Amino acid sequence: MEQLHHECAVIGVTGREDAVQVAARIAQELDHRGGCASGLTVAHNGAFKTVKENGHAAEVLTPRRLTGLRAASAIAHDRYATAGPEDPSLAQPEVHRSRVPGERFAFGWNGTLANAEDLRNDERERGTILRTTGDTELLKLQMLRGIQQHTVHDLAAVFGEVEARVDGAFNVVMLLPDGTLAAYRDKQGRHPLNCTEDGIVASEDTAIRAVVPSAHVIPVKPGELFVAGRDGVQHIQVMPPDPRRCFFEWEYFSDWQSNFDDRSVGTARQASGRILALLDTLSPEGSIVVPVPDSARKGAEAFAHQKGWPFIGEGIENLLPGQRTFTATDPERTEKARRKYGIHRAVLQGKSIVLVDDSLVRGTTMRELIRRLRSEGGVAQIHLRLASPPILSPCFYGIDFPEIRELIVRHNFNGTLRSGTLPPEVLRIIAARLGVDSIQFLPVEAIPLAIGCEIKSLCMACVTGQYPTPCGQRRADSAEGRILPVLGS
Repeated sequence: MEQLHHECAVIGVTGREDAVQVAARIAQELDHRGGCASGLTVAHNGAFKTVKENGHAAEVLTPRRLTGLRAASAIAHDRYATAGPEDPSLAQPEVHRSRVPGERFAFGWNGTLANAEDLRNDERERGTILRTTGDTELLKLQMLRGIQQHTVHDLAAVFGEVEARVDGAFNVVMLLPDGTLAAYRDKQGRHPLNCTEDGIVASEDTAIRAVVPSAHVIPVKPGELFVAGRDGVQHIQVMPPDPRRCFFEWEYFSDWQSNFDDRSVGTARQASGRILALLDTLSPEGSIVVPVPDSARKGAEAFAHQKGWPFIGEGIENLLPGQRTFTATDPERTEKARRKYGIHRAVLQGKSIVLVDDSLVRGTTMRELIRRLRSEGGVAQIHLRLASPPILSPCFYGIDFPEIRELIVRHNFNGTLRSGTLPPEVLRIIAARLGVDSIQFLPVEAIPLAIGCEIKSLCMACVTGQYPTPCGQRRADSAEGRILPVLGS
């Protein structure tokens, strides 16, 4: 509901006559990870050709615009502007057209560089004239320096150099002039990257299967380099894996049919809903369960099943699928919330409802939805259940969280989740501000249980204040103005 967003999706295809069409269709399948801009680059006869523009993949990568792009290798990208403005010139893929033939490459990436400011200052000291304010140019310069030192024939060494200089999250797809496709996933593997043995890479496995149903898809491991070229496919472990996977991939960002490192997204959402139901002692018996469209549906279904209560999936209708409210100012966000959701009074009037959503960030759009459920839907009681813990801290690894001062929980709570839950008095205050009868969040400790992994393999910095990289922790401490206590793992 609060519309968190992730920085981009990456796609690469090689060794196919229909590489352009396959890459474009996968980009359209991954549009939920972007929406600001989309683009596609091919390598043909030693040169790069690119089509990119602001807009959704289905609007940009049309058959008409792709006419004339014929090649056996292509990379594509869906962009959301986590770092840098929504400037068409920042759409990816990015092409580096060097005068030196061995330094030419095209790439796209997703993530965020936590030490971007340090890298920017370093470039200024070197005398580099930076043309943008975003992270992409900084990452390109790190890749270029690695190529200048090791050449494109040793991409493992190149990305080893990038790892040594970059603090943050980055999945990269790279295209060389001869059609070689490479993909690299950073050693902490914060966001998903998948591949096939016949030369396809993409952020989510389900997007590949939707376009190529027969594909055998496996994860690219954290710290692993995937290379597909004239010598076939290679998997090179560049760095020892140190997994710190973003738990929001399971709770919100990834398609529910996807797997993130062989763990089902849909199963995790269902488990979260069941745990919420088991912990809920405040909702009146026989309440109806209503999801906020669209990512909360699986959790709400599981909640209802666990309770044995009716599930009403049509109580709230998403009138603008794919439209997001997170980029707008508060008045604009409220107006978009009015237009986005249809309230069905016939199924809600006079009822006590359990409203299940995936997260709560600012609270602006939730307040508007609650107001409409009461005024237009005639709902008697509203009990809000969130399938993630309270968000207390910013993200520096690719998630579009607002500043601390914008987080609704931080208006009323300035501690850490030592027990995984907020104090009852804080919950009552937040419920009153939103206009609901009660509110409960999924405890921190429930997340690894729902996903089926150890908490130490997850990045949960936004809900614990414990950051998995030095620069991320320093930035958080600076934002807090103090050192946050560490939640035990």
